[in-house]
Amino acid sequence: MTPFQLTSAALSNLPLLLDSGDLESIIGELDLITLNYVLYRCKEEEVGIYAIPNYGDLVYAGLQGIASILNSVSLNNDLGHPICSNLRGGKWLMGIPSFHCNLFLKQFA
Repeated sequence: MTPFQLTSAALSNLPLLLDSGDLESIIGELDLITLNYVLYRCKEEEVGIYAIPNYGDLVYAGLQGIASILNSVSLNNDLGHPICSNLRGGKWLMGIPSFHCNLFLKQFA
């Protein structure tokens, strides 16, 4: 499969996740402090921010840091964006939120 086909296949499953209600039930249980941590946290508040090669640091350490870039990529159909190359290079995308949340658990649990 080409990178475009792989990306299209992965994105085609996204509505299933969003429509299932699972995401809403998980987010609904978070208080505002935890939700802020999961979505945002800037460089000054965090141990580190992921840097995308040929792009730079994400603005936020939380999910919004990735979502903002992916939204721009999607709107512009920019599969040549450095984040796309980075995604094709490995499964790091799932590692960032899990690392970020594990830090949160160590700090506040």
